[in-house]
Amino acid sequence: DRMLSIIRSKEIVFSDAALKSLEDKKIDTMQIYGILKSGKIDFSKSLVKNKPCRKYHIEGVKELQHIYVTVELCDSTATVLQVENLVKDE
Repeated sequence: DRMLSIIRSKEIVFSDAALKSLEDKKIDTMQIYGILKSGKIDFSKSLVKNKPCRKYHIEGVKELQHIYVTVELCDSTATVLQVENLVKDE
């Protein structure tokens, strides 16, 4: 996907909230990088005309399909703002 490639070409930064979600939900940053490589952008949930930075809702696929991230794409950085795990803890 062209947009995922553009996102990956930027410096990837994790917000404090995203880092807390990773820790709380026991999600590894490598899983997030996997989503940024092969995930699926849901354009209906994304803010692609946002200025100055666009926001993308990216869903994991295959074994990561239960995870989605919100990424803010700016000129030089792509900030992971939010990480959600759709599987409820048991």
